[in-house]
Amino acid sequence: MSRAIRNRWLFWGWFTLSSLFYSWILLGTYGDLVGNLAVRLAILAIPVGISLIFIRTIWVDINLWVAFFIALIGYSVVYKIAGFLPNINSYPFTLTWSEGTAYYFASLFFSEKIYGIKANLPLINPTRHMLLAIPFLVSDLPIWVHRLWEVILWLVVSGFAIALMVRRLGIRENLVFWAFSAWVFLYLFQGPVYYFLLLSLFPVLWGFEAKNFRKTLLLVLIGSVWAGASRVNWIPVPALLAATLYFLEGKVGDDRWPRYLLKPGIWLASGTMVALVAWYGYAVWSGNPVGDFGIYFTSNLLWYRLLPNATFKGGVLLIALLASLPLLGIIAIRLYKSGYNYHLMRRLGIGAILLILFLGGLIVSTKIGGGNNIHNLDAYLLILLITGSYVYFEKTVPDNKLPERNTPQRLSHLFIFLAILIPVLFTLQDGKPVSLPKSAKTENARLTIQEYATDVATNGGKVLFIAERQLLTFGEIEGIPLIPEYERMNLMEMVMGGNEAYLNEFHRRIANQEFALIISEPLKIKYKGKSQQFGEENDVYVHWVSEPVLCYYESVKTISKFPLQLLMPREEPDNCP
Repeated sequence: MSRAIRNRWLFWGWFTLSSLFYSWILLGTYGDLVGNLAVRLAILAIPVGISLIFIRTIWVDINLWVAFFIALIGYSVVYKIAGFLPNINSYPFTLTWSEGTAYYFASLFFSEKIYGIKANLPLINPTRHMLLAIPFLVSDLPIWVHRLWEVILWLVVSGFAIALMVRRLGIRENLVFWAFSAWVFLYLFQGPVYYFLLLSLFPVLWGFEAKNFRKTLLLVLIGSVWAGASRVNWIPVPALLAATLYFLEGKVGDDRWPRYLLKPGIWLASGTMVALVAWYGYAVWSGNPVGDFGIYFTSNLLWYRLLPNATFKGGVLLIALLASLPLLGIIAIRLYKSGYNYHLMRRLGIGAILLILFLGGLIVSTKIGGGNNIHNLDAYLLILLITGSYVYFEKTVPDNKLPERNTPQRLSHLFIFLAILIPVLFTLQDGKPVSLPKSAKTENARLTIQEYATDVATNGGKVLFIAERQLLTFGEIEGIPLIPEYERMNLMEMVMGGNEAYLNEFHRRIANQEFALIISEPLKIKYKGKSQQFGEENDVYVHWVSEPVLCYYESVKTISKFPLQLLMPREEPDNCP
């Protein structure tokens, strides 16, 4: 074995071990001690510095700054992937507020097989739960398999999206290929951009051709079906992606600009129409009242969440601008450099798409229940990524060949530096150790719920799981019939959307003490206001759920570690309105 090959093996061995060890420090037993971003960066400086020595020794032609950024991105990617691994476990209770609910919603596609009844399909993120339902094709798989499947979806779908993008850009050089792919991986998780939404873009990314109108129209329609069934605010996104690629790759030529805009106009109108049909079709198929899917249009808008607040310290607007600034700067400099080589209509077209998606994402982010990250700007971030990548790698097709202007190199390098650094910072500030109760306490909590539920069911009483319904899904609680109504996330959505018909029926059944046992997160009459994280959400839930339930029910057991509360009917209602 030659010395060069031996050194490369030594480097990859070092990188693998040191990146995993760094991830363990941040995510392991002592991770809470290094939660500060500055501390995390200071620790990372050591393995990155050693890796730089390796790289400069083995690949002598690589620029020092390039080597530094490659090392920084590499450690960040390993850390991001490692952050998924602790969640692949057999813990029967939910890992986050909504994690267990996702698997319950997925199970509804097989409700007759699992619960013996035909239940309505999910209201929220239907296509996500369609994908999560795939493991239910095999009976009795444990919850850790379903958690593993979601991790696979995150990594594989994101990876395939990156591969399609790199293919469109035609990147051939090996180093650039892998460095750019790794950077895009980090970029996608800034929002994050959810894997089930990315799937709607695959047809267009794979087969778009500016000169093949019919083929592109078909691909837009296919993507729009998935987008429409996914989220109402993603209805126009596949068509807007096609329009963006059209503006990037298609010259205006001898066409007058109205004729030039005809193709993207037809794609947008057709795609939007098909997506709306898909949205309505799923609503009908789901078995839920179609009006329940309109709650997103009736939710309150909390405009203060655009600026720094208790729910999101950075504020949606400022963080969105921070994530956008580097690519916007790169695009602006390259366009200035090109002079008038691109028709005004093409520049206005892409600018309008970005502006519409940006403003739309900001508005959706102010909806009550959101605003704690920038994931509602996912479509904007994607279109910006594609536009910036085309411009940076000079894959756009100019209309003219006029002399280029001189541009300040330092400013260009600054935006490239920020474009690399900001996704890294987003990645490294995220993630913390997963701290779970000891198995004995977990088993005691499960047995407590089983005991109370069995006693109630034996006497003919109904047991309502508002929370932790996945315990029924995976057989952790046995012999208890499913009551499909009033799952916690659905209940919260109806509360935030002000669905009076839904809530009046819930209040009626609560007042009649129809349920002999309710399993819920601990209910308290405590209003928080906007000075606390998700205070507005807490307050509407307290008003519409906690107060009515605690009026007619009382706590008989609180399992604080998880946290859970078991409630049974009061003999005498307590100050009910």
